[in-house]
Amino acid sequence: GEEVRISWSTDRAVELHLHGYDIHAFATPDHTVHMTFLAKTAGRFPISAHEFGHATLIYLEVYPR
Repeated sequence: GEEVRISWSTDRAVELHLHGYDIHAFATPDHTVHMTFLAKTAGRFPISAHEFGHATLIYLEVYPR
């Protein structure tokens, strides 16, 4: 139930996708973008970059209380 904020900066335009929470963000070199959400679902969720063949960049782990 806590608020999570992930900030992204990049050297090229990219669409980011937090799977499981279905949050999308579009980052560009001149603009930092944020993914903000309430962590209500526990699990391990990949964050991928669509421009790189849906490659997983990192995993976000949310633990139950």
